[in-house]
Amino acid sequence: MCLKVFKRLSILLVFAMVIGLFHTQAAFARITAKKKYEVIRAFKDLSVVKKGNKMGIIDKDGKLIVPFLYDSLRRTVGTDRFRATINKKAGVIDKNNNLLVPITYFDLLPFGTKLYIAVKRDESGNITQGIIDYNNNIMLEFEYDIRYDNNYNDSDDTSDDRYKPEYGSKEYEYAEVKKPSGKYGYVNNNGELFIPCEYDDIHNCGDGYILAKDTGKWGIVDRNNREVIPFNYDELGSFDKDGLGLAPAKQDGKYGFINKSNEVVIPFSYDSISTFDGNGLSRAKKSGKYGFINKNNGIVIPFEYEYLNFFYDHDFAKAQKLGKFGFIDKNNNILVPFEYDDLTDFNDDGLSRAKKSGKAGIVDKSGKVIIPFEYDEVYGFRKDGLAIAKKSGKYGMINKNNETVISFEYDDTDFNGFCYGLVAMQKSKKWGYVNRKNRVAVPFVYSYGYPFQKSGFAVVFKSKKYGVINKLNKIIIPIQYDDTHESGFSEGLLGVKRYGKWGFVNTRNKVVIPFKYDSAYSFENGKAIVEKNGVQYYIDKKGKLYEYTEE
Repeated sequence: MCLKVFKRLSILLVFAMVIGLFHTQAAFARITAKKKYEVIRAFKDLSVVKKGNKMGIIDKDGKLIVPFLYDSLRRTVGTDRFRATINKKAGVIDKNNNLLVPITYFDLLPFGTKLYIAVKRDESGNITQGIIDYNNNIMLEFEYDIRYDNNYNDSDDTSDDRYKPEYGSKEYEYAEVKKPSGKYGYVNNNGELFIPCEYDDIHNCGDGYILAKDTGKWGIVDRNNREVIPFNYDELGSFDKDGLGLAPAKQDGKYGFINKSNEVVIPFSYDSISTFDGNGLSRAKKSGKYGFINKNNGIVIPFEYEYLNFFYDHDFAKAQKLGKFGFIDKNNNILVPFEYDDLTDFNDDGLSRAKKSGKAGIVDKSGKVIIPFEYDEVYGFRKDGLAIAKKSGKYGMINKNNETVISFEYDDTDFNGFCYGLVAMQKSKKWGYVNRKNRVAVPFVYSYGYPFQKSGFAVVFKSKKYGVINKLNKIIIPIQYDDTHESGFSEGLLGVKRYGKWGFVNTRNKVVIPFKYDSAYSFENGKAIVEKNGVQYYIDKKGKLYEYTEE
């Protein structure tokens, strides 16, 4: 009895092992099949893949549904159509490889989800543009210059970050078009020329309004080309979206504001005027002086300044009066007195670099002098509390108590300041590095020294060659290369140039990617952009090339 049970169990176990092996082999076969292709772009339902130099499409089960015929494939956002290229010509296919638009165009740009802006180029290099649908029907003849900012940032309807952007945008409703006569109009993404090409200039100002210029004068029309504001103005801006809906305008050499009924709300009495900011203020100029007015034409800041900056999101504005600079608040109270030859805007610490009688110092928002005016130049304080300064023609560093941290004995400096404990300085025409105790960490023997990186390495330049050192001045990468990435190693590799070509080396100076590229960028997220014979590619850390796409 036990023997029979044991035999049955053995048979079942062997059967299970065979079935398991079958499933394992099948899964391995699927994985192997997938590994035959390089995935370029993945979507929920399919993936664009590459084999050799050609692209195709596989479904979610790995089945090849579009053969490897194309140089590039880019999915049009929100559709199952793909812009396909062969030999630098563009057309459109669907996911079943049906040819919708012949591959004959110089370029195709998705316009909404139904149309494409098509570009033709003749043998002389002349460009013409028109609009076609996805069946190659001409919706707008090829006689226009079409201005359209196609957006690459829309992504597939998925929250999975692995799915990369599609090609085009769902958002754009219309594009600006220009005829050979030089006249402008607008076409919508149904291919309808809803604003005829009859204007000298044209701008979309939102909310259904379009700024247009005709015979030297500006006006506003709606999307049906009906006149909203007559063409009476030398200059005209957009209606503001808050409050009264006012637009700045110029007439007979003076500026004012009108409303949507073309009524003059602010009289044409100003030499210049700005749109109203978030505080409801407009900077205006009158009789050569600047001030601020509100939407009722009330004077908020009197017209007494030769220069007056905007308040933006701040409670202060830089101003100039009687040739000197200071700061005022929104009530025209003086924060920093008008006694300086120049002032910078306040930084996040509330400090402004100032010039007075040819010397540099620093003041705060109350006008208090933080750093006295005894320097040739003072640069902003960094997060480490130090500022580079220049005194008697030499560079050094000070802290916020005006104490000298790095003595004033250097001819030049790296204005990045301290980077990972050291700062590059120049002395007697040679560069070296000093630490925070003003001690020389790397001797002054280099033609130039770049900032140290987190890796503890810095790129240096000597005898017209580049290399890399560490903080003990040990040479990590021999100083033998014609060019390199000044930022140093990225993801363990450094781009270097030798004999006219770029390659990549590791921290042991071992060549990881050979010298055969005309240009190369640093690695980021496992890939770098390289260029060869005028064509850009992505390259991985093993030197494998991928199609370059602007994502």
